Amino acid sequence: MRVIVIIFLFVIFVAANLYIFSHFAIPVNFEREIEYGATFSKPYAEDFDLDWKETYLAILDDLKVRKLRVPAYWDLIEPEQDKYNFEDLDWQIDEAEKRDAKIILAIGRKLPRWPECFMPIWVKDWNETAQQERVFKMLRDVVIRYKDRDVISAWQVENEPFFRFFGECPPADEEFLKTEIEVVKSLDDTRPIIITESGELSSWLRGGKYGDTLGVSMYWIVWNRHWGYFHHHIPAIYYN
Repeated sequence: MRVIVIIFLFVIFVAANLYIFSHFAIPVNFEREIEYGATFSKPYAEDFDLDWKETYLAILDDLKVRKLRVPAYWDLIEPEQDKYNFEDLDWQIDEAEKRDAKIILAIGRKLPRWPECFMPIWVKDWNETAQQERVFKMLRDVVIRYKDRDVISAWQVENEPFFRFFGECPPADEEFLKTEIEVVKSLDDTRPIIITESGELSSWLRGGKYGDTLGVSMYWIVWNRHWGYFHHHIPAIYYN
């Protein structure tokens, strides 16, 4: 009987909370204009055997995308220690600027697309402390290079830094992220810092403590080699 009473009270509690949330949730403004953008990843385009420059220009000119997220992959911009190669990243930023587009520049060690963490070969055998120091140096160099470019609208520091279940990355380190943000803000305190979180597999609370804007990824249909396709059946109220 005690178990039945507990279950009954729990059901009542959940139903009451759902009722309250449904009536006091954040109102949706259906009149608001939605601005769509796209993320462009040079290595991901190359994975599909595409001409990455042609693909990038097609996004800008054919799709008319004017809001872009572009990752500054560490292994591409610093292929050798202390020897930077910004040619490809400069080109992407220049072409966006010619078309009055805006770029969110994603910077750090963990950035969009597999394997998530893009460390150069020369640093992979270093211990975590030494790697982090090199990340701070890389962040300084990237921000200093691009902070005077009006085409850059925001800095995204890392990508889903607290999401531990995907990618080939070191464990999440909150102090490391805090220091990264401090490094960026010390060089540019005018642009917003974006921190991203998983939409379905996170409470967003940790990411929401940092930065100026919270970005949330939503994967309603995912594939896993163990069970194939999986559909998230999460009601919209969850996101409110």
